Formats: sequence, structure tokens, C-alpha cells
Amino acid sequence: MRLFVGENEKHWFAIHTYSGHEERVKKNLEQRIKLMDGGDEISQIVVPTEDEVEVRGGQRRT
Repeated sequence: MRLFVGENEKHWFAIHTYSGHEERVKKNLEQRIKLMDGGDEISQIVVPTEDEVEVRGGQRRT
């Protein structure tokens, strides 16, 4: 079975970074996209985040 990928179809990729450097890597990629005029090839850069909720003395803190 052969799959055909059209010109307008996008693919996703995962990039491993050091913890705490995710936003820096995202900004660097966005700058490179602008310099290389690759805006139509890369449509979105997403950095997944997770909210931490801490409970101290019965009070919730984020």
C-alpha cells in the first residue's frame, strides 16, 4: 500500500529540548523561519505546558 501526500498537507515533528529552554527554542525557530522565508512550510510551533497547583495551608497556589 502506498500513501500519497499532497503538496498542501502538513506533517508534525517533535523536538527534544532541555527542560526550561522550550520558549527559547520556539523563538529561535520562529526567527529562522522568518530569515529563511519558510512561513508557508511551517504553520505552527506549539510548546505544551502544564499548570501546577500547589496546596499550602489549605490555600491553592499556581
